[in-house]
Amino acid sequence: MRSLIAGLLVVLCGCAAPTSAPDSTTSSSVAPTSTPVESVGKVVTVVWVDDGDTVDVRLRNGRRVRVRMLGLNSPEHNPQRSECGGPAATEALRQLLPIGSRVRLVTDSSQFAWDRYGRLLRFVEYPRAGRWRDAGRWQLRHGHAEVYVWGRQPVQRYETYLQAQRRAQRQGLGLWRCPR
Repeated sequence: MRSLIAGLLVVLCGCAAPTSAPDSTTSSSVAPTSTPVESVGKVVTVVWVDDGDTVDVRLRNGRRVRVRMLGLNSPEHNPQRSECGGPAATEALRQLLPIGSRVRLVTDSSQFAWDRYGRLLRFVEYPRAGRWRDAGRWQLRHGHAEVYVWGRQPVQRYETYLQAQRRAQRQGLGLWRCPR
């Protein structure tokens, strides 16, 4: 009965319950459905930057996974649509996270592990000067994204992200130069 109700909720709202991180037993085309993720962070390799808030990574087991960065939304830049600031946001993230670079994926227990498109939802951090830095905050700080809250549940880094966005807005950086 519980699985029937859970299945109906997924169909009706287009979302899934929190799920676990991928492992070698998980099919690459279907998001796993088990318990909430509580890991500290997995170091993986960047294999592609799709746009200003989405990267493809290779896990240690060789599996390729698309990761949607938590707490932000960058302007679209793809063959179907390109919004003001989209090409710059994509290029900025490609410079920050070049193919072959190592990044750390960090969970947020207040958020779902996967989105309805099968993307892993994580904060993405990159090493700089011996410390892990938040790539999402960097994108926000430089005006390549805006803070995004899904389902009225802000990410744990919401306040920090909002500060970075406000600074970019005050300075008129990136997408904040675009007509609204």
